[in-house]
Amino acid sequence: MKILVVGGSGMIGSRIVAEAAARGHQVVAGARHPEKIAISENVSAVAIDATNADSISQAAAMLM
Repeated sequence: MKILVVGGSGMIGSRIVAEAAARGHQVVAGARHPEKIAISENVSAVAIDATNADSISQAAAMLM
């Protein structure tokens, strides 16, 4: 499964990213500060602005 996590560098978001990746899902983790996201084989990080719909749709397009 491919998953987009908005707020992937936050306290809860980072836990969701880690758990989903550990279960073998492909995760795109979006955050204002993507450098804070732990990258792994199943995790890619992208800079997004949660208040900007175009930013979210561009991140979601990475799942295709």
